[in-house]
Amino acid sequence: MSVEIRLLGPVQIAGESGAVRLGGIRMRTLFGLLALRAPDVVSQTALIDGVWDGDPPANASKTLRAHIAHLRKLLADGGCHGERARKAGRWEIDSLITTRSPGYALCAPAESLDVHWFEHLVDRGRLAVSRGAVAASVENLRTALSLWRGDALADCMAGRWAQAEVTRLHEVRMAVTEELLAAELMLGRHARVVAELQSLVTCYPLRERLWELLMLSLYEAGRPGDALHAYQRARSTMVSELGLEPGPRLRNLELAILSGS
Repeated sequence: MSVEIRLLGPVQIAGESGAVRLGGIRMRTLFGLLALRAPDVVSQTALIDGVWDGDPPANASKTLRAHIAHLRKLLADGGCHGERARKAGRWEIDSLITTRSPGYALCAPAESLDVHWFEHLVDRGRLAVSRGAVAASVENLRTALSLWRGDALADCMAGRWAQAEVTRLHEVRMAVTEELLAAELMLGRHARVVAELQSLVTCYPLRERLWELLMLSLYEAGRPGDALHAYQRARSTMVSELGLEPGPRLRNLELAILSGS
């Protein structure tokens, strides 16, 4: 079975016949939600909630079945098939989407999903750095982050039940970004990561780890004054936005820079 499924950005799927055009937002949402949980079963209730975002039509179950049938045809026409199975004495190719109580499941191999490869590469990167192979860690983490093309399920109308998973993936993405930049600093690439960190703290000003890495990169690049200025920016942001002082790691880093230790 040759299928490629991308969820880390706008939903995309390609089969043996090339890219599959999924049509409108409800069809993309339906496929995205099934793929997000693949190969687990997603209940009809959860799919209805996700596709209609908590405001389903009166005949939602019937409409969902019609959407599933149409989606199966789109996938089949695009060369996206399930496994071959022996039925009534002959081999038949199953649909990629199977009906299983209490709903439906997308029977795609894990290797076909970009989410799987992202998490696999992250695991490899973390294992490498734990073994002291920092350059290998950087390579794996950068490759993992390159799989992202925007927010997960970016062109879908994912209901409340899917938001937790989308939020989890975003948090993993940010944590991996921080781990990658920390590894780059371990390799002495201080000047290289300064610009990237300056952009990131503008986008995510409440992530203390990013401010910490920015301060370290500026200091190691021979710019201790700029590193201390970054601390003042971080403190001002956190006090005004959260009413809180920076955490102990950030405060201790400021003291270490001030003392030259």
